[in-house]
Amino acid sequence: MKNTEIGVSPPPGSITRLTKSWGLSLRAGNKSPRTVDGYQATVRLFDEYLTAAGMPREVANIRREHVESYLVDLLERGNKPATVATRHKGLRVFFGWLLEEGEITESPMRNVKPPAIPDEPVPILEPDEIKRLMK
Repeated sequence: MKNTEIGVSPPPGSITRLTKSWGLSLRAGNKSPRTVDGYQATVRLFDEYLTAAGMPREVANIRREHVESYLVDLLERGNKPATVATRHKGLRVFFGWLLEEGEITESPMRNVKPPAIPDEPVPILEPDEIKRLMK
């Protein structure tokens, strides 16, 4: 059972507690509900990965290798590079906020590059497909 399920608050430096504070900050900054939900989902999924992998969940103990391991896991499980780049951005924004708030002294995202997103060619219609479309 999770601490929050039995009425006990998560520890002060935990991702769980800080994600809630960050969400409040995002909403106060008039971010769209979709943006807030997306960012918070990114951090929740990262927290689930850390838990399953036995990695630290207190933000002060999260390092670059934890983030990179998560991003590699996403790619290896078949997520598209664009999706992983979106997760990278959400984590970068989260850790940037933690840095501004004084919760961490250095962001684990500092030198983590987003995955390269390969160009996907736009499908070109064949002449007969264009004719059918025009009808």
